[in-house]
This record gives sequence, C-alpha cells and structure tokens, in this order.
Amino acid sequence: LYNWIINCINAFERANKKNFMVCSSPSSGKTVLGTLLSLRYKLTQSPNGKIIVVAPSVKIAKQWRKEFKRWGLELKMRHKWSKDDPDNLESDYD
Repeated sequence: LYNWIINCINAFERANKKNFMVCSSPSSGKTVLGTLLSLRYKLTQSPNGKIIVVAPSVKIAKQWRKEFKRWGLELKMRHKWSKDDPDNLESDYD
C-alpha cells in the first residue's frame, strides 16, 4: 500500500465523521482506499450494512467491483448508462 493510503485511513478514523472526501491523481490508489474503508466499515460497524459506490462510467464501476472482490466483498451493479455505451453491462438486479 502507498503511504498516503495508510495516512488517509488514519486521518479518516481520527476525524470520526461519516463523510470524507479524497482528491488524488489517476491510478494513485483511490479505489484501493475506498475498498479498504468499506471493508473496515463492514467488519467494525455494520456487517449487514450496504455500501454504495457511485462511478462515472462502467469501466470505473468494473474496477471497483474487481477491487471489492479482491478483498472478499461483493459489489452488485445497478446502472443507468446509455445502451449505446460500448462498455455497457447488464445489471445484477432484476
């Protein structure tokens, strides 16, 4: 893990707030950070709770799903992207 991710997790825990915003450059580990914070939440706060991820594209949503799976979390996808989107995927929901 990048040092900034560990520092960010520590800052999040010290802040003791529900909302937290992270700004970082592309490919710097924001998805990893979000997944680790989600995993920590599930393990310590709400084992049966839901985590909602909002992504700007199917490609980014798939990255989140892959990272969640890597850490043993399931991410079901619901989307409202254009059917003309070349990365379009089927929803996991009926």
